[in-house]
Amino acid sequence: MRTEVRGLLTEDGRITGVRFLDEHGTPRELAADLTVACDGRDSVVRQAAGLRQQLFDVPMDVWQVRVDAPPSSQLLPHSRLRSSGGTPMRRGPHTDALTDGRVFARFGGGQAAVTMDRGTYYQTSCLIEKGRDAALRAHDIQWLRDRLGALFGWDDEVTAAIGSWDDVKLLEVIFGTR
Repeated sequence: MRTEVRGLLTEDGRITGVRFLDEHGTPRELAADLTVACDGRDSVVRQAAGLRQQLFDVPMDVWQVRVDAPPSSQLLPHSRLRSSGGTPMRRGPHTDALTDGRVFARFGGGQAAVTMDRGTYYQTSCLIEKGRDAALRAHDIQWLRDRLGALFGWDDEVTAAIGSWDDVKLLEVIFGTR
């Protein structure tokens, strides 16, 4: 894959494909009966096609972090992995996170977070108020570890994977129509 769309091919006012750079940086063209803009929020294809983007205010952004999967003793009773027969399942490097994993959401004290069990780690997303990223990052990283620990029942060993604010990725939430 590793390609980058650079523009559109047109003929008689109709979009007929794309200009792109291949994985080696070589310019190429690809003709297509249908061209779909799948190149993200700053879509080159959308802009080249002259499509407008109408954005709406959204009151939140998302922090995304990765923490080690907690030991089974720290899983809440309703979140323990069980087979279809109800027997506990083993966790470990051979657990298929897509089949055996779970998604957990926690809400409380003005906080909302969701975590996805990926087998050996949890991919965790926390909602924050739009525009508050810089102010919240003024806290010591232990502040975030404590908040996640309280929400999910994780101890410091689990949240220690969040070593610094560099481990916390900001996803700016936008909503719009094109």
